Formats: sequence, C-alpha cells, structure tokens
Amino acid sequence: MSTPVDRTCTELDIYGDRGIILSEPKPLSAFRQSPAYVLLGDAGSGKTTEFKQEAEALGDAAKYLSAREFNRSHADSNQEWRDKTLFIDGLDEMRAGTTDSLTPLDQIISQLDRLGQPRFRISCREADWLGANDRKNLATVSPDSHTTVLRLEPLDDDGIKALLALLDLSSDVQEFVEQAKQQGLGAILHNPQTLILLANAVEQGGDWPDSRQETFELACQKMASEQNEEHLERTNFPSSDITMDAAGYLCA
Repeated sequence: MSTPVDRTCTELDIYGDRGIILSEPKPLSAFRQSPAYVLLGDAGSGKTTEFKQEAEALGDAAKYLSAREFNRSHADSNQEWRDKTLFIDGLDEMRAGTTDSLTPLDQIISQLDRLGQPRFRISCREADWLGANDRKNLATVSPDSHTTVLRLEPLDDDGIKALLALLDLSSDVQEFVEQAKQQGLGAILHNPQTLILLANAVEQGGDWPDSRQETFELACQKMASEQNEEHLERTNFPSSDITMDAAGYLCA
C-alpha cells in the first residue's frame, strides 16, 4: 500500500505499556537524529510507507529490510550495515502466529549486537508491542541506551483527501468524504488501508449501497478481512464472516 501524503507521529512516555503522549504531532523526519526508535501503528496505518520514504531520504546512509529479512541475514556477511541506519519493518509479522512473542525480538537484538549496535528503527503493530518490556530490551543495543517510541497518527482530513485524490476516483473527493460520514463511516476514513478498501469497494459497485446498514456491512466485511499476505501465510486466518460473528458476540 502506498500513501505518499503528509503524516505525523507523537512520542510516547517511557512508562506504561502504551505510554503517555509527550510531544505534539511531528513528521517522522523530525526524529532522524534519534539513535533508535520504534514506530507503532494500527494495521494498515502506513508504517511501511513511512519507513521506505525515510530510508530513501537518507540514501546510502540507510538500509531498509523486513524484520524477517533482517533475522535471516548473517551479520558477519553484512558488516557494511554497521555504518548505516537500519529500518527494520514489521516486528509484528514475525510475532504473528507464534506462541513465543519474545523470540523474534531477541533475534533482532542479537543481530544488532553482532553488528556493533548501529542506529536502528523498528516498526510494529501497536497490538503486538509489549510495551515497557520491549523498550527496555531494545535499549540494551541502542547506541545511546535509549529507545524512543513513536505512534503514527491517523490520517487527518487533508491526508484523507490527498489519498483519495491519488486513487483517481470517478466520484468527487469531497462528495465521497461527505457521503461516508453521512453513512456513519467517518472513523474508518482515517486509516489508509480501510480508506482504500472502502473507496475501491464503492467504485467497483458503481455507487454507494442503498442504505446505511448495507454500507456499514460492506465496511465491516472489508475491515474483518486480513490484508497482510505474511499473516495469511503464517496463520490459519478465519473468514471475515467468522471474524464478524466473533466481534458481534464480544460487542454484545
């Protein structure tokens, strides 16, 4: 998924599993001088896109890899990474479908240690982040013994419109946003993945569903489906109908 729109993130406090917001929203580029940070965000929030853009901005001084690629690599054969800022994307994808959520991070920490503790950035779904415990363990291989934790902020109104404009919809962008809000779907517009899914579903049908209930059901079906191929391959993922039934029971 590509979301080349302006995004911001906030820094979280060191205490607690989820933390307390410390800063006003800033672009990720504001943290380029940080020796080590973790970028948290919901599924489909745009973490990968942000990492790729930051790595590209740093050029030869950076190296982007998925967490799986990084853990499969041999530190002794990649000593040139010692002098680069490493963007390690998708800790959550390593943890998906495993009974031991600590081992994937331990492997990353071991790799970083063998590389001489270079500057690094790690992305993770917020639901798969183990809070203070993960932060403390990563601090042992941070160049300054500290790990900054950032949360990727949802799309703002300008970001929603910018992303919809990139999709080249047949309908007017402002009209699409207003219609979604009228149908009670304003909240899902702030996640790039669900925004794209909803826009594509409406485009394929040629129009919005006839009723608010039908629109809501369409949105729920899209949100209940797993879009991450890594997760689908590693996990016996239930159908969207089963997921929706389970969510209904929990809600009731």
